[in-house]
Amino acid sequence: QARAEHATTRRRPVKPTLNNWRVALQARTDAAQSVDNFFGVTDRFPGGLQVKKAPPVQSGRPFVDVAFVAEGKNEAAQRLAWDLRPPSTVGSASNATAWEFIVTTNQPGAEVTLTWDGMGTLPRSLRAYLVDIETGKRQFMRTTTAFTFRVARDAVAESITDRIAARRFRIEVSQSAEGKLQLIALQATAAGSERGRVVRFAYLLNRLATVQARVMSPTGKLLFVQPPRPAEKGINTLLWDGKAQNGAPVPRGIYLFEVIARDGEGETVRAVRAITLR
Repeated sequence: QARAEHATTRRRPVKPTLNNWRVALQARTDAAQSVDNFFGVTDRFPGGLQVKKAPPVQSGRPFVDVAFVAEGKNEAAQRLAWDLRPPSTVGSASNATAWEFIVTTNQPGAEVTLTWDGMGTLPRSLRAYLVDIETGKRQFMRTTTAFTFRVARDAVAESITDRIAARRFRIEVSQSAEGKLQLIALQATAAGSERGRVVRFAYLLNRLATVQARVMSPTGKLLFVQPPRPAEKGINTLLWDGKAQNGAPVPRGIYLFEVIARDGEGETVRAVRAITLR
């Protein structure tokens, strides 16, 4: 049944909008993988679209499995491969919509990598985070593509053939009050003197972030890295003394100055400006 619904949906693609978007979620180990798992939003069905998922076959062969947990359903009906919600359920900035899912495997001690594909279909006004319920770690999903964890070795035996380990996660999607992190209007002013050169960079942030600066040659060779430092919302400035990491002045010429900003949730943006030292 799940395969039939999956095939029907693929034959009738929907252009991603605030009311129609979906993201694929996969899990893999060295010996197995789980694909065709989707979360998102659809207005094509009044109550959304939930596709049930059968439990993995416990044959003694390695497996890894991802299943979304349907709220308010009995145990037999709560495993989902697809969980597309009605648009009205997507939360505000202060009340996120959550998709919980469970990763199970019969490979205790294995490294499991979760990956997601399709974040480009997520409307810009939405922010998505992966939450590891066991550790509390949150990861911004729009600017990352994977999360890796190691399965506990003390898995509980549930059958004669398999020892099953499980880990719970949650995906939180909410409306962004400020929109995406933005770093704009990067401007550079270089001044030369007999005692040295100082380059002043000015840039604008739309919210608080941690900022790091890098200087590179035109070919991308890294010459200088400034340690991360907090930056305020609004106009900020950075200074570079025209020296490489070893303290030696760099020759006259063209250089690339890169500013990387990261907010508290891990969202990252960057801007690059070419400058000329004379």
